[in-house]
Amino acid sequence: MGGNKSAVCWHALALLLLLMGTKNAETVSAAEYTIKLESSGSVVLGGTMEFRATLLTDGKELEDKYKVTWTDNMNPPNTNGGESTKPYFNWTISYGNNHNAGNYRATISVKRYIYFVYYEVAEKSIGFNLTSLLNGQLQLTQNRSVVDTDYISSATPLNQTIVLTESDQRVLEKATYTRTYWFINCQYIGTSDEFTKLDNYTSENQNYTIEALVVASFEKKPHSNRRKRQVPLALGGGDILASVNPLLLNMTDMRSIIIDGERIPDHLLQQDDSDDHGHVHDGSSVVSRIVKKADPSFNIEDSRQPFVCGNSSMIPPDPKKTYGHFVRKVTVQNPISKMNVSGPQWVQQGAPANLTFQCSGTPPFSFCYNVIYGQYNITQNETCRNSWQISEDSCKFRYTSWVFHKEQQSLIIFMKNRISEQIVQVGLQIYENQPKSQLSVIVVPIGFCLLAVILVVFGVAYYIQNRERFIVEVADFNFGDTSSLDDDMEYKTFRQRLVDSLRNTIQLPRFRLGSSGASHDGDDMSPSAVGESSLRYGAMT
Repeated sequence: MGGNKSAVCWHALALLLLLMGTKNAETVSAAEYTIKLESSGSVVLGGTMEFRATLLTDGKELEDKYKVTWTDNMNPPNTNGGESTKPYFNWTISYGNNHNAGNYRATISVKRYIYFVYYEVAEKSIGFNLTSLLNGQLQLTQNRSVVDTDYISSATPLNQTIVLTESDQRVLEKATYTRTYWFINCQYIGTSDEFTKLDNYTSENQNYTIEALVVASFEKKPHSNRRKRQVPLALGGGDILASVNPLLLNMTDMRSIIIDGERIPDHLLQQDDSDDHGHVHDGSSVVSRIVKKADPSFNIEDSRQPFVCGNSSMIPPDPKKTYGHFVRKVTVQNPISKMNVSGPQWVQQGAPANLTFQCSGTPPFSFCYNVIYGQYNITQNETCRNSWQISEDSCKFRYTSWVFHKEQQSLIIFMKNRISEQIVQVGLQIYENQPKSQLSVIVVPIGFCLLAVILVVFGVAYYIQNRERFIVEVADFNFGDTSSLDDDMEYKTFRQRLVDSLRNTIQLPRFRLGSSGASHDGDDMSPSAVGESSLRYGAMT
């Protein structure tokens, strides 16, 4: 009976465990698990790679008991693991020079604790890259703007800066010294302890290849007790560039990279006491040849690296140093300048506006404009809303548009080439169209007035001319009758003469004004009265 009871207990326990396992499996399968996995991407040999993972349960970060396992596909693989109550997992691992450069993968496996048992809920992998050269880029900036293209401006100094990844920057912090060698079109320019260089490039349409070779050493200068024979080089003005193997620069003549103030290190000037034939050469006639010690940990893949001037040889670099090679190819172009606007900016309503825009610089050019009604202040942050016009040879564009609105217009002009952009504002002043009188309304009245004046003048002239032609003056002298002379010679006042003149004109009765009074000769038709007319001038028509 006791054995049966024990068997029953064991069967019950197994059934309970089976039920718990089924329940756990249902719990695990009921939720959706996702891993967000990130890495440093690329790191130089000798650097540290960082992996970061976050577990999401149904899209949320839940705190629970987790067990995580990290592994990579190295040979042999590296593994790491641990437990955590947070859904965040990190792995930091260093890869020394004993590894080969290449692409690898890291995998994380996460297990969740459910009813006394850890069940795997998610797994994910990510790739990473181990490189033999420093990772980063040669960043070019002009006017505080990063140059993302292959074209640079001839009007602004070019700032050349080597920007390394954070992981590689941490690697160089442990270096004994770091030097940067600068080359332009395979010509050595100089060296510096910094990663920045400033140059001016002014030749239009000239192509340049900018190269920077970074050499970082992690070993102290050797203090050897062995005496080595060193042969001085008769180079005249300077010493051979130090700290870098000239073979890496693809330069067979070491004297082509001379710089004042630096000497070649001892490990590059070691030579044997005899040549290939066993003869010992005098230092005055033989140049020291470079001796490279073989390192068994060096991999042949490391030799296939693009060094300065397109070196494709299989000469391996010093495995005790870390190198970085950065290249940018650029073309120099002139920016847009001397922008000129020609054409009338006062435009009559209903008439076309014609403006011409010209500039100087390196083609091709692009032109665009925005039309804004009313007053406007430019901010230099505008963008063109219309289509761009492109000119492949000259910077000359025309703007033509009919003006129908009365209000002022502002033209926002955009002109650019590969390296620069100009934004200017041009105002158009609109004035109304004043109605003009018809030509006939002005010309016809003036013409008729002139014609009337001409007719009057000619009429008066004609009248005067004909009057002088037909008027004949006659004189009637009566020498027999002198009584009229007495009357004419009689003293008369102005009033009397005026009355006589009026009487003679209109044939009024004649009054005589004497001392005793006036006499009326209204009906006097004496010969003397009649004969007075013979003493006056008359006119006969």
